[in-house]
Amino acid sequence: MKILLASSDFHGGGITSYATELINCYSVEHEFYLMIGETNGYLNKKTFSNIISANMNDLSVENGKKIADAINELNPDVLIISFARIVGLIVPYLNNNIHIISVSHSLRYDESDMAAFNAPYIDKIIALSQYNMEYLQNKFSIKENKKIQVVYNFINPKTNAPSIADKKASTHEPIIVFAGGGAPSKTPELVHAILLRLLKTPARFRFYWLGNTAPPLKKFQLLKKIEQIVPNDPRVIFTGRIPRNEAASILCRANIILTPSRREGCPMALIEAMSSGAIVLTSDYKNGCREIVEDAKCGKVIPHKNIHTFTETILDICNNPSQYEYCYDNSKNYFEQVLSFTAWKDKMDKLIFETNMQHKPRIQFSENEFKKMLSHWRKCSRFNALHMLLFETVYPAVTFFIKYLYLKHTNNQYK
Repeated sequence: MKILLASSDFHGGGITSYATELINCYSVEHEFYLMIGETNGYLNKKTFSNIISANMNDLSVENGKKIADAINELNPDVLIISFARIVGLIVPYLNNNIHIISVSHSLRYDESDMAAFNAPYIDKIIALSQYNMEYLQNKFSIKENKKIQVVYNFINPKTNAPSIADKKASTHEPIIVFAGGGAPSKTPELVHAILLRLLKTPARFRFYWLGNTAPPLKKFQLLKKIEQIVPNDPRVIFTGRIPRNEAASILCRANIILTPSRREGCPMALIEAMSSGAIVLTSDYKNGCREIVEDAKCGKVIPHKNIHTFTETILDICNNPSQYEYCYDNSKNYFEQVLSFTAWKDKMDKLIFETNMQHKPRIQFSENEFKKMLSHWRKCSRFNALHMLLFETVYPAVTFFIKYLYLKHTNNQYK
């Protein structure tokens, strides 16, 4: 079978991880192609040579026609679209015989909406949570039965994950991990407030803050790194950007993973941690993290404004690890049953090898029709950008800005 994956440029994070896992899984037994702009060293071109270069961010008529022609000439049996912007727009102009699957990588906004923007011409849409499926159904008025399928992400666990899991309930220095860097969607201002409270206690723990710690709206901030407003304490490690295998190793050792995201698909970091039985603490935002925690009973869903409850829960786990043994077990068991490679591949095989086409007849490329559709998408994208700025980015940016000014005014800067 000939499979084509069209993906956004590789910059790390969930979309890059998703693409590399797809390649590793299906390129061995199938004729597999990757259409992408930049791989940025995340893919060894010597071991995977079927790469078609294409600018996914160029939404011009010329580029749309060029890429539509390239895909139609290749004529894959299956096309998987993983937030490849231009490919999501040219779906109506592709060969009628191509089975098209699009992946919605977030709860909302562009990374989600592009997957369903041309839903009538797509056979299957993969949502990473029930919440995301409901959002897409409502926003794009998708009535077709089973057009959208929920398929959680997966990872291949480290070989020592079971032995690590067995020791977690008896640890004397639990590891706490937040893998959101400074991304506003990950609610870093909440994690910062929780961390400050933890550091005022004598509790034994090790706190890893993974990822780039530049604050939201960094161009307008006096604060350059979040660690500047965290006390110097040997219990806290800011890793910065590190290779995925290093981050996975830290996540595998986590006793507690903090995922209080405002929106989320099905984060790889959460799955990495659950592969060895981590306890998950998340907020009550309706996203994939909450869905998994409630389903797996492997942690706690806490109101997102309740910093006190987050802090006290973490301290209770630190001080009474044996009382949370059921959470460790539930987390590991849920990973094996729902988030493992076997569970994921069973669902993906059914989607990829599905022979029943469920799309509206596709049409010839039309410059005028493409321009109309592009205008509609740009309006949608501008609304998403404004909504994201107002309801996701501004609050943490202002919170960090005020905190920095207060510390500077009181001559109490930490670093």
